[in-house]
Amino acid sequence: MKSQGELTQAIHYLKLALPEMSKRNIPTTPQNYAVWYEYIAGNNGALRKEIDSLIKKGADFSGKINSSLYQKHIEGNSLSAVDSIRTEVRKIINDLLQQFSSSSDGLAGYGEVLERFSENIESADDVDSIRFLVTELVNQTKEQEQRTRDMQSSLQKMAEEIQSLKGEVEKLNMTATTDGLTKVANRRFFDDELINACTHCHRNHLPLSLLILDIDHFKNFNDEHGHLTGDKVLKFVATIIKKHFKGKDTVARFGGEEFAVILPETEYDDALIIAEKVRQRIAKQNLTDSQDNKTLGSITISIGVARFRGTESTDNLVHRADECLYAAKRQGRNQVIGEKSISTVF
Repeated sequence: MKSQGELTQAIHYLKLALPEMSKRNIPTTPQNYAVWYEYIAGNNGALRKEIDSLIKKGADFSGKINSSLYQKHIEGNSLSAVDSIRTEVRKIINDLLQQFSSSSDGLAGYGEVLERFSENIESADDVDSIRFLVTELVNQTKEQEQRTRDMQSSLQKMAEEIQSLKGEVEKLNMTATTDGLTKVANRRFFDDELINACTHCHRNHLPLSLLILDIDHFKNFNDEHGHLTGDKVLKFVATIIKKHFKGKDTVARFGGEEFAVILPETEYDDALIIAEKVRQRIAKQNLTDSQDNKTLGSITISIGVARFRGTESTDNLVHRADECLYAAKRQGRNQVIGEKSISTVF
């Protein structure tokens, strides 16, 4: 049986890899995770050299760079980081099985002790013989209790390590994919999710709609009330938007005072209806700053709506939704404009 330290080596590497990824805002995809696990493990000199060089240059670990690192150093390697992780996980599983097996063997051995005791107690013909048998049984019982405690302790340690790792992965994933202020998805996650959603809907012949929303005259609001109050408004708008969507929908901060919503399996006309509900809900809210006991008035948003055309790129889809948004701005703001309403997006 492997020692506890050897069996948890994989968890140790994973824990070291997580902060490195977090510092660089690298999403915890299986591919990225494999790259940084291998980097920490130090098994791939070429990979380590390239990453060290990128870090020294202050490079941004964009999706393109992350993909290149995986394809160049991990994908196709027979002894890749993915295999290493699998091997380490197998070790942990095997150790658990061995511990259960040892426990079963111990229980079986203890059963034999009980059987011998039953047989011998029948033939014992004096007090000393009985005392000896009882003493042996007590000792065997204590040994079995200790074996059981040792196994429980070992399993508990492993469970704590795995639970700790799970928490760190979830925390890192949240940090890498969530906008820090509004707590909706960030732009990087939006870009990845839009590609995934469009691919899924195209493959399964399903509709998909995209909303891009912008707070009207937000710069003026910031100048008048200050950036701290502006931040509160951004969080308020994000909260209202989120309340109108659920399930497979993705709400993201698109940039500055802009938000975007991916609506897979949603028809264009339905997307217009939902967008209008969001617009109306925000427009009717009178804002107050409870901390300063000050009335801020109301804000409005403009929304552009586009539908996915199946074979187009996500860039084209975003461009059309953006054009609709700016059409709403040009036509007076505080309204929803869909791509079928204007000819310039075709």
